[in-house]
Amino acid sequence: MSEASPPAASSLAPSPPTPTVFARKSSGLVKELGAFESFSINLISLGPGPAYGLFFTILLFVTGANLMDATLIAALIAVPIVITYTILSVEMPRSGGEYVYSSRLLHPYFGFVAGAARMMNVILYAAVLPYWFVTLSVGPGFGAWGSITSNSTLLHWGNWLSLGLPTLNTFYVVVIGELLTVIAMVLYIVLKPRPAFRIFSAMLLLELLGLAVSVALLAAMGHASFVSAVDRFMVHQGAPPGAYQYLASYGASHFGSYGSSWTNTLEFVPLIFAFYFMFSNAPSYIAGEFRRSSRSIRLGMTVSFVLAVVFSVLLVFEFEQVVGMNFLNGSASQLYTGAYTGNPAYYLPFAAGLTSFPMLAAHGNNVLIGIIFLGSVSWYALWLILGLYIFSRYALSYSLDRLFPRFMSATTRSTHSPIAGILTVSVLGLILLPVMAYNYTALYTPFVFLLFFLPMITVSLTSLALLRLGMIRHKPRYTVAGAVSFIITAVSAYLVTTLPLLGSAAGFTSSNQETGYVAIVLILIVSAVWYFGARWYHKARSGLDISLAFKELPPD
Repeated sequence: MSEASPPAASSLAPSPPTPTVFARKSSGLVKELGAFESFSINLISLGPGPAYGLFFTILLFVTGANLMDATLIAALIAVPIVITYTILSVEMPRSGGEYVYSSRLLHPYFGFVAGAARMMNVILYAAVLPYWFVTLSVGPGFGAWGSITSNSTLLHWGNWLSLGLPTLNTFYVVVIGELLTVIAMVLYIVLKPRPAFRIFSAMLLLELLGLAVSVALLAAMGHASFVSAVDRFMVHQGAPPGAYQYLASYGASHFGSYGSSWTNTLEFVPLIFAFYFMFSNAPSYIAGEFRRSSRSIRLGMTVSFVLAVVFSVLLVFEFEQVVGMNFLNGSASQLYTGAYTGNPAYYLPFAAGLTSFPMLAAHGNNVLIGIIFLGSVSWYALWLILGLYIFSRYALSYSLDRLFPRFMSATTRSTHSPIAGILTVSVLGLILLPVMAYNYTALYTPFVFLLFFLPMITVSLTSLALLRLGMIRHKPRYTVAGAVSFIITAVSAYLVTTLPLLGSAAGFTSSNQETGYVAIVLILIVSAVWYFGARWYHKARSGLDISLAFKELPPD
């Protein structure tokens, strides 16, 4: 019996370490979220409060449009977007979803563009949302509350903190905005995902409660009582009798009788889609953190979208039936320099809109007014927190694919929070907020176009990603959903940027459109340099081709 021969010497020699494609084997995130969190983040992303607060004040620019009809049509054409994001979030359940979808299904470069557009949008919002929180929610809310209840202290606060008033105290605005950013940053670093999301969801419920109270108060008051309340209030302010009828007639004669133009109603549709229903995509940002991801995402997205439609319809219906849209247009015109040229005696002492008119219907009840106020204050704070989720997850995904430095994928051991991304976007917001606040007109006007157009780029690429997935897997329904979503998004982007009525409503000018287009071209160029540069760097430094990472999903 012969002895076994010894193994070859070469088999005993240690083999050189093989570099892995991904920066690490796990994302560091944990699956703690469920269907309720999916519902919450999607409804927060949609934001019925701030969206319709905006639509009620810009309706006058779309002469004779019917907001109810435009809302229903916009909701209908948004259904393919909801389907697209639901399918992709279920098929590829990873956080940083839009980047992952486009980079894996189209090309890594297009994924980089999709993610970069979304992150740039978040950075701009990190600077402007704390400013809006103070000057479009806190200040006007205090102003309306103080005017309606004759509280001089609240009225003074409103005057100090409201956008457009000569008494605006920019220093106070910056201090409050910085505090909001720091509080949000600290909470979402030190808390685990589930407790953090409970705070997030509680603020959402506060927003919805404020809207529900607003709808109930208007419904209980009725149109005739609302007219009487406006007239009594304005007489108490020193105006001649008949304020409601004067402002309603002014609105109809100067901005078209409400619902008189079907053409302009159709033109309003892409703006409502682009600023509201298109954002029914938020579970994709954190899809890798859901337990039972398929059920959680499907249920959360469906229920939140339906509820978003219900709230928008209820708000518009009550304003149509009780407030009166011609009166709304006439009074809202006072918010814009040069838009109101009527009798100055009929100037409202507060900003007309979604918060103030329900407050007027509360008959001076401070508890009900306080609920409406707190609900409106949550609007922009919720979006600021949403930005922390978006940027931190996208930065983490880029880092796992070795497109960002490794430290950008750092998560805390105790809370599993992507601390580097949260700190980065928060610090950028803290730095940019004072710059934005002290130069608001000069800076916001050029970049308002980007706030609209950057998400359209991301949604368009995501739609093409689903189209590609349908072709790969031979699933025609995926291909059709992706194609329809892309067409709707692209056409909406074209119409909003080219139709004069919508440009006026959205605040677009030839100047800020040119600035926006230049910025978008720069994003495309920088994305190409960054991606191909990172690929060359890793190839030269470690012999690793990072393009291999895009042939599979990133770590879970």
